[in-house]
Amino acid sequence: YEFYTQNSVPDIILATSWPILSYVCKQATNNKVKVISWIHNSLDQCINAKRGGLEELSYADAHWAISRDIFDQYTKEFQPENIHLVYNPIEKTGYALENANNNNLLLYVGRIDDVKRVDFILMILAVCKNWKLRIVEEKKKEFVASLKQLSAQINVDSRVEWVGWSSDPWQYASDATALVLASEYEGFPMVALEALSVGIPVISNHSSGTNEYIINDYNGYIYENENLVDISNYLLDLETGVREIPKPSDCRQSVEKYYLSTICENMIQILNTYV
Repeated sequence: YEFYTQNSVPDIILATSWPILSYVCKQATNNKVKVISWIHNSLDQCINAKRGGLEELSYADAHWAISRDIFDQYTKEFQPENIHLVYNPIEKTGYALENANNNNLLLYVGRIDDVKRVDFILMILAVCKNWKLRIVEEKKKEFVASLKQLSAQINVDSRVEWVGWSSDPWQYASDATALVLASEYEGFPMVALEALSVGIPVISNHSSGTNEYIINDYNGYIYENENLVDISNYLLDLETGVREIPKPSDCRQSVEKYYLSTICENMIQILNTYV
């Protein structure tokens, strides 16, 4: 409220992160400024975190959805003309893989906690004994310690490389065959889009939120949640040449609509309708 009163009155406020912010923004401006919500989690996650839900979102004049799943959920609750599909934008990393890597190396990039299910990824190695895993950007030491213990218990520790945190994770991706995800839930994982922009295919389960842009055998593969048979059969097919590793050029082409310039153009067009 202090920021609002001390600065020029905006035409529109973009309320991100949590539903509660839509309510806060409306109250702070005495309902005189239009508010557009743009949350980056599922409603269930917001409610579980006690950061608001549908009631708080109802204070917004319009809603931006970061994924098709969230968009479809909103259409059941709000006026369709006030719901817009606006993805998180990505920027080019500066890296571009020229040729697919058939050296059986999976790459994991991102934080490590229970919801990311890195333990399941380690179990994949236990079944697919010719594959290796490189992990970049772990931060929570307690989870890392337990996962290292698990990798030793299932005899895959010699095939797991723990790089640690890096401000430039894609420097470790030049020899990767694919990025792998196994999350219990992701709203719209940016790491998968960034991997594709580099030219790296993405192997992901349904719950990781990538089924909106991953097309089997074109830029990656979607496997059934916690289905070791499904994912191991796919990796075996890659290993033996039954399936071809997706081409880097196809991977990059598949994410062109998510680049910053395209997304910003879409944002401006939508904003102009509310001014």
